[in-house]
Amino acid sequence: MNIVALLAAGSGSRTGLEMPKQFVEINGKPLIANALETFQEHYSVDSVIVVANPEYFDLVDEIKCRFGFTKIAKVVEGGAERYLSSYNAVRVCTEDSDNLLIHDAARPNLSSRIIDDLLKCLEVCNAATVAVPATDTVYVTDNDRTRVISVPDRRLLMNAQTPQAFKVGTIRAAFAKALADTAFTPTDDASIVLRYLPDEIVRIVPGDSGNFKITYKSDFGKI
Repeated sequence: MNIVALLAAGSGSRTGLEMPKQFVEINGKPLIANALETFQEHYSVDSVIVVANPEYFDLVDEIKCRFGFTKIAKVVEGGAERYLSSYNAVRVCTEDSDNLLIHDAARPNLSSRIIDDLLKCLEVCNAATVAVPATDTVYVTDNDRTRVISVPDRRLLMNAQTPQAFKVGTIRAAFAKALADTAFTPTDDASIVLRYLPDEIVRIVPGDSGNFKITYKSDFGKI
């Protein structure tokens, strides 16, 4: 089974809006509906888990009915941090052999091609992520970010996108080790596998510039 965990529990404080950005209506529909439409229409996606703040559970149900999102199977509570929201989605998955795609609700322009490529990748590996080549020079700095320490080779750098895709058993095992580690610091889901299951290869699927994340109010104009 191919399952999507759509992360929609963030507060979206950097947009300066009165409600979380994923529920703001743009062009006649809430932002979250864009990603939900993509998953609803994709022939390989079997079900969707929406991860949200309980304060917005009723709104998620309203959106489900309003737009006919029949693939929404569960709505679960988000965590205080993004990685905990991912973990809460993993916890309600029952079959370790299932595929799980974890996607940010604030990325409204996901293409079907990326979904296809991720699922094909999971036929030969247990973890995959979406990324695009870095276009800006990146500095490594000192602790207070006032001095450049080094400049990594940009040819080896890529910017992560979502979805990130896993066999359920793989991401479940990675989280089990991470949450038992008192030195664990939150990272993206692929990085958790990379750190705690070092024998697993995390494959890269090419992303695209259209798969951007809405972060600031001005980003809504890009949709």
